[in-house]
Amino acid sequence: MRGGKVVSNSSPLIALAKLNQLSVLKKLFEELLIPQAVYEEAVIRGMTQGYPDALAIKLFLEQQGWQAIYVDHQYISKDLLKEKLD
Repeated sequence: MRGGKVVSNSSPLIALAKLNQLSVLKKLFEELLIPQAVYEEAVIRGMTQGYPDALAIKLFLEQQGWQAIYVDHQYISKDLLKEKLD
């Protein structure tokens, strides 16, 4: 049974790409939400630095029709914004 939507940071994307296991995401989730900053780190900067996993992430996201999204901070709880997230 697949879950609904999930937000990802760059670490799981990079790790799964290195293991050639990005397809696991499609099996687990209906939709993957990728903040624009995560896309820039995992794909744009990765491709600039010549990392093959960056291209793998880009192609996988394109194949699935999943795109980076803009996260508008006005919709995020003020309490959550105060927390240090990694």
